[in-house]
Amino acid sequence: MHLINTILDIFFPANCLSCGKNDKILCSECLADFPASERECEKWVYPLFDYRHPPVKKAIWTLKYKNKKILAKILAESMHQRILEELSDLTRLENFQNPILIPIPIAPK
Repeated sequence: MHLINTILDIFFPANCLSCGKNDKILCSECLADFPASERECEKWVYPLFDYRHPPVKKAIWTLKYKNKKILAKILAESMHQRILEELSDLTRLENFQNPILIPIPIAPK
């Protein structure tokens, strides 16, 4: 399956989901522009992106339903950096220990 995807990528190169530029499914400029989520929920729940922002929503949807696994790597690298920033701030606050990363499920079941 990997060989087929490589061949398809050669004939049908990916365009950025946000700006439409060629070569990457999500360019670094657009990824950097993904807005951080405002804290509208529980005290210790920290969403990393504003999932209502159309490019973020489109990237997550494409990863989940179009099986574009390259997006997982791109988003994971960005999330890793943001998580490290959040944790470095939180370790100085109160008794923050043992963080848990919870993925967003595809469906309720």
